[in-house]
Amino acid sequence: MVRQYRSVGAMRSHLGGSAPFRFDQILNQIADVIAQRAADRINAHVQMQDGARVFSPLKDRRLDMRCRSPRCRNRSKGPRFRYLCEEHLRLPKREQAAALQKWKQKKGA
Repeated sequence: MVRQYRSVGAMRSHLGGSAPFRFDQILNQIADVIAQRAADRINAHVQMQDGARVFSPLKDRRLDMRCRSPRCRNRSKGPRFRYLCEEHLRLPKREQAAALQKWKQKKGA
């Protein structure tokens, strides 16, 4: 049967005055280790914010979201829809392909 104690002092008095090792020392050592690890992580995080972190070159890239159809000033629906606006997405596929081909020739891509 395992005996439960209300405090470390009660356990020490039951065991005859002093425990074979000191719980206070173990707890202090554990607290010191935790504090040291936390300080190391905080220092590493602060140093990374000073410019050591490698940023992606694509992070601040701005996409040209204009419609690829000639003389259209509408905003496109993005790369999933071949950068065409809602109006030009309704066109037949041949006309869409022709508009995209003209845009590629104009941009030199």
